[in-house]
Amino acid sequence: MADTLAGLSVPFDVEIHATYLREPPPMRIRTVDVPANKIPPNRESTPELIEAICDLVFHYGQNDFQPRPFPSVSVGDVIRIGEARYRVEPVGFERIA
Repeated sequence: MADTLAGLSVPFDVEIHATYLREPPPMRIRTVDVPANKIPPNRESTPELIEAICDLVFHYGQNDFQPRPFPSVSVGDVIRIGEARYRVEPVGFERIA
């Protein structure tokens, strides 16, 4: 299956809050493309699957991997997975309303 997904990616939106700046700019949306063959093939939404997806979005949201005219994904930014939102914490991610 991984071979059939080679070259495909899944886009995830990230709310860039730039909380590390003294005066953060207005929130912007950065789209992070995660290679489809890197996403675990789980069919059920489990905490482990959500954590794995958030880790991948964080990883591929670094400008080292996908240069964009935005800051890299960092603490305080919010990853959108479907209708759910997960804030990047110093360690891990927290689901927010």
